[in-house]
Amino acid sequence: MWGRDYEVRLKQGKHEYTFGNLSGGEQMSAALAIQMAMARDFAGSSFCIFDEPTIHLDEARRARLAAAIRDAQADAGFTQVFLVSHDDTFGPYVDHQVKLRKDPATGTMVIL
Repeated sequence: MWGRDYEVRLKQGKHEYTFGNLSGGEQMSAALAIQMAMARDFAGSSFCIFDEPTIHLDEARRARLAAAIRDAQADAGFTQVFLVSHDDTFGPYVDHQVKLRKDPATGTMVIL
Protein backbone atom coordinates (compact mmCIF):
# COMPACT_ATOMS: atom_id res chain seq x y z
CA MET A 1 0.00 0.00 0.00
CA TRP A 2 1.27 3.50 -0.81
CA GLY A 3 0.89 6.54 1.41
CA ARG A 4 0.25 10.04 0.07
CA ASP A 5 3.97 10.61 0.46
CA TYR A 6 4.66 7.44 -1.62
CA GLU A 7 6.08 5.67 1.41
CA VAL A 8 5.58 1.91 1.26
CA ARG A 9 3.34 0.66 4.05
CA LEU A 10 2.34 -2.85 4.96
CA LYS A 11 -1.17 -3.37 6.23
CA GLN A 12 -1.70 -6.56 8.20
CA GLY A 13 -5.11 -6.89 9.80
CA LYS A 14 -5.73 -3.75 11.85
CA HIS A 15 -2.02 -2.89 11.98
CA GLU A 16 -0.07 -0.74 9.56
CA TYR A 17 3.73 -0.72 9.35
CA THR A 18 6.00 1.74 7.56
CA PHE A 19 8.84 0.44 5.41
CA GLY A 20 11.39 1.41 8.07
CA ASN A 21 9.60 -0.74 10.65
CA LEU A 22 9.84 -3.89 8.53
CA SER A 23 12.56 -6.49 9.01
CA GLY A 24 15.36 -6.66 6.45
CA GLY A 25 13.70 -9.64 4.80
CA GLU A 26 10.32 -7.92 4.67
CA GLN A 27 11.94 -4.81 3.18
CA MET A 28 13.68 -6.93 0.53
CA SER A 29 10.42 -8.71 -0.33
CA ALA A 30 8.56 -5.40 -0.65
CA ALA A 31 11.34 -3.91 -2.78
CA LEU A 32 11.31 -6.90 -5.14
CA ALA A 33 7.53 -6.72 -5.53
CA ILE A 34 7.80 -3.02 -6.37
CA GLN A 35 10.64 -3.69 -8.81
CA MET A 36 8.58 -6.28 -10.69
CA ALA A 37 5.52 -4.02 -10.78
CA MET A 38 7.54 -1.08 -12.09
CA ALA A 39 9.25 -3.18 -14.77
CA ARG A 40 5.89 -4.46 -15.96
CA ASP A 41 3.69 -1.38 -15.62
CA PHE A 42 6.02 1.58 -16.19
CA ALA A 43 8.65 0.17 -18.51
CA GLY A 44 6.39 -2.28 -20.32
CA SER A 45 9.30 -4.67 -20.09
CA SER A 46 9.03 -8.36 -20.87
CA PHE A 47 11.98 -9.21 -18.62
CA CYS A 48 13.14 -8.45 -15.10
CA ILE A 49 16.58 -8.64 -13.46
CA PHE A 50 17.24 -9.38 -9.80
CA ASP A 51 20.70 -8.94 -8.29
CA GLU A 52 21.22 -10.92 -5.07
CA PRO A 53 17.53 -10.93 -4.09
CA THR A 54 18.02 -13.25 -1.11
CA ILE A 55 20.01 -10.81 1.05
CA HIS A 56 18.52 -10.60 4.57
CA LEU A 57 16.23 -13.58 3.96
CA ASP A 58 16.17 -16.74 6.04
CA GLU A 59 15.97 -20.17 4.38
CA ALA A 60 12.17 -20.45 4.46
CA ARG A 61 11.69 -16.94 3.07
CA ARG A 62 14.27 -17.63 0.31
CA ALA A 63 12.27 -20.67 -0.82
CA ARG A 64 9.01 -18.68 -0.75
CA LEU A 65 10.68 -15.87 -2.70
CA ALA A 66 11.95 -18.28 -5.36
CA ALA A 67 8.46 -19.74 -5.80
CA ALA A 68 6.89 -16.26 -5.78
CA ILE A 69 9.26 -14.99 -8.48
CA ARG A 70 8.50 -18.06 -10.60
CA ASP A 71 4.74 -17.56 -10.18
CA ALA A 72 4.94 -13.79 -10.68
CA GLN A 73 6.86 -14.31 -13.91
CA ALA A 74 3.83 -15.98 -15.45
CA ASP A 75 1.31 -13.62 -13.83
CA ALA A 76 3.21 -10.50 -14.95
CA GLY A 77 3.87 -11.83 -18.43
CA PHE A 78 7.66 -11.70 -18.18
CA THR A 79 9.24 -13.87 -20.87
CA GLN A 80 12.57 -13.84 -19.03
CA VAL A 81 13.73 -13.32 -15.48
CA PHE A 82 17.45 -13.00 -14.79
CA LEU A 83 18.68 -13.81 -11.28
CA VAL A 84 22.21 -13.11 -10.12
CA SER A 85 22.85 -14.93 -6.87
CA HIS A 86 25.36 -16.80 -4.76
CA ASP A 87 22.39 -18.70 -3.32
CA ASP A 88 21.43 -22.13 -4.69
CA THR A 89 17.80 -21.79 -3.55
CA PHE A 90 16.61 -20.89 -7.06
CA GLY A 91 17.91 -24.10 -8.70
CA PRO A 92 14.63 -26.04 -8.57
CA TYR A 93 12.63 -23.01 -9.73
CA VAL A 94 14.52 -22.01 -12.89
CA ASP A 95 14.62 -23.39 -16.42
CA HIS A 96 18.31 -22.64 -17.05
CA GLN A 97 21.34 -21.92 -14.88
CA VAL A 98 24.79 -20.59 -15.68
CA LYS A 99 27.26 -21.16 -12.86
CA LEU A 100 30.55 -19.31 -12.75
CA ARG A 101 33.72 -19.90 -10.78
CA LYS A 102 36.84 -17.78 -10.59
CA ASP A 103 39.93 -19.67 -11.72
CA PRO A 104 42.56 -18.81 -9.09
CA ALA A 105 45.41 -19.54 -11.51
CA THR A 106 44.30 -17.06 -14.16
CA GLY A 107 41.90 -14.79 -12.27
CA THR A 108 39.29 -15.30 -14.99
CA MET A 109 35.72 -16.54 -14.69
CA VAL A 110 35.01 -20.08 -15.84
CA ILE A 111 31.56 -21.35 -16.81
CA LEU A 112 30.85 -24.61 -14.98
